[in-house]
Amino acid sequence: MPDCQPADRFLQSLREPLLNYDVYQENFCSQLETFEHVRERLQQPPEQVAQIPLFNLMHATQRLAMDACSHLANCYSGGHDIGELQAFYEQAVEHWETYAHYNQAYNNSDKRDTPWAHFALAGPDYRHALAMVCFGILLGRQQLLPRLAPLIDYCNEKRDALLERLLDHCIGGRDVEASTCRRNLPYSNAMPVFAAPHAERPTLMANYLAAWYQASRREDYYDRHTSGYQFVGYWAWEAAAITLVLGIDDASYRHLPYYPKDMVDFARQANACKLAAYVAPPQRFPGDLSFARMAIQLNHSCL
Repeated sequence: MPDCQPADRFLQSLREPLLNYDVYQENFCSQLETFEHVRERLQQPPEQVAQIPLFNLMHATQRLAMDACSHLANCYSGGHDIGELQAFYEQAVEHWETYAHYNQAYNNSDKRDTPWAHFALAGPDYRHALAMVCFGILLGRQQLLPRLAPLIDYCNEKRDALLERLLDHCIGGRDVEASTCRRNLPYSNAMPVFAAPHAERPTLMANYLAAWYQASRREDYYDRHTSGYQFVGYWAWEAAAITLVLGIDDASYRHLPYYPKDMVDFARQANACKLAAYVAPPQRFPGDLSFARMAIQLNHSCL
């Protein structure tokens, strides 16, 4: 578990210029409080845990999982050594597995008419799913993604085009012909990069980053720095993960806002010789980079 940065080190190593120390520290302490509180509750004797209402366990472990994802972003923004994030990532996956256990248990109870996905991909939860996949790639922990993938699939009948391509590159067997990003903007704007010729990808990625923040205006993180509440930085993790899996030379855009270049540099070393070259799937409609006319009907039942 990373330690909170002292103020002087924070100022020296800060990566997110909009993050001030008070907000960083408040985030850090709140997240650690969540981790400790939930750990204490779940480590009680089984008969005592059984007395806790299932809804409370589901809700508390959901907060645990989301805070784990935010903790990784907050630490990156606050200038932590990326090796610390790499060491924490497996614990973050475990927190999502814990939430999945209690969410599925609550789904199986008589308290819900309709099961809830662990990651509701059409809603704000999408950013957590995408961030966790990207962190796995960028931190060199691809071996943990087979544990994360079933949690993403659970009760999500329609697959997400971006997640499927990133996951398939690391673990295989995914639906790389999925044509729709479940959360649309800004993420769907990244899809043409996969289909483009290699020489055109740097320009497309630079354009994606230039438009990323305004394209995110319907996301719940948009403009959050103005209030400071739970602000952990603005980062296009997907741009970094795509850059890595496609082997794009980022020299022309690594200076742009929202691009976590330090994470990419770490990833290139951590993933040396681990990632195979990306092979784009056959195109049904040559020249249509948006995949807009592709329609795939998937019928997967909830696990």
